Amino acid sequence: PVITAEEFDQSIELLAQAQPAFAQVLPFMSPEQQEPIYLQIAETLAAERVMQEAVKRSGADKTKEYQENARRIHESVDRDLAVRTFQNELAKEIVISDDEAREFYDANKDKNQMLKRPPFVTQGGVVARIVPCANEKEANDLLQAALKTKNLDAAAGSLNKEVVDLGIVNTQSFSVDNALRAKISVMKKFPAFEVVRDSAGEFFVVEGVRREESGMAPFDVVRDRVKEVMLGERFNDALLKKLEELKREYNVTVNKDFIAKKVNRSAGAAEKAESGEAVEDAAR
Repeated sequence: PVITAEEFDQSIELLAQAQPAFAQVLPFMSPEQQEPIYLQIAETLAAERVMQEAVKRSGADKTKEYQENARRIHESVDRDLAVRTFQNELAKEIVISDDEAREFYDANKDKNQMLKRPPFVTQGGVVARIVPCANEKEANDLLQAALKTKNLDAAAGSLNKEVVDLGIVNTQSFSVDNALRAKISVMKKFPAFEVVRDSAGEFFVVEGVRREESGMAPFDVVRDRVKEVMLGERFNDALLKKLEELKREYNVTVNKDFIAKKVNRSAGAAEKAESGEAVEDAAR
């Protein structure tokens, strides 16, 4: 049996959905860190496929029990898919304009709990830039030039080197190498220039441009995420309203007598169990 690249990617996607923390960390892992994870996923897929093939060859998938379990699982999956599809289609009907979103953001960013976390709240840090260098000597030469001119662009240009903008760096900037992040996040005086050797042993000239404090992100930066928050708030009301309409259209009612009988039977079983325990305790 062959496991396709598509099946492998789907397994990674399912794992990421089940473990959000894994999904956040995976893109920042080095190839050496990713390899054993991917190998384990491949081994798991292979084991599952081998067991599946063995069950088919033995004919165990033709038994009544297997077929009944398969029917129930398929019905459950089909029901879940129908629910997700219904909800997705309903969400498409909820249209939120930019003006509505801006008004909501301005009015609620100090009191709505969903707006008091990233990406709406920007974490402060040091605005930083780096220049990759071939070796320590080149890095030190570039550092001296930068310290003399107080201009990293000019110093890098004189050595035909490229300046890379890191944006805001803080202790949570996991996309930045550990050694670079540790050095940049504690810079205090600006502009600051230093030679830093990263975790892989490569040399960089680092420039700390300025420190920026935490604050609310501009609306234009988080517009789509604001609409997601609004959609979440409006969706439940829209769903309840739509379901009530459909229940009337399909003439759906809840059999309360059935529920009452079910509750009474459960209560009776519980009383019998308690009575049995009491008799048993008395006999001891």
